[in-house]
Amino acid sequence: FPEVTEKQEITDKDLIFGYFNMLQMAMSKNDFSTSDFVCEEIKKYNYPESVCNLVDELIEKVNNLDSDAVIQLISTIKGKW
Repeated sequence: FPEVTEKQEITDKDLIFGYFNMLQMAMSKNDFSTSDFVCEEIKKYNYPESVCNLVDELIEKVNNLDSDAVIQLISTIKGKW
């Protein structure tokens, strides 16, 4: 079994936004292996309450391969942060 680790606090918002940008690009190119990798990185962090549910929804949309919804959600998350 993989070991359960605590989620990390976000100390550098630009790093997380970089992950979001990589995810947007990967989804727009239908590069789902990169999308999965980036999602694993995104899942490692604690998010502010204002965007926490949106990040969960984002991961779900990636898993459903819904590129348009992913790109829209990322914009929403960045706007609410």
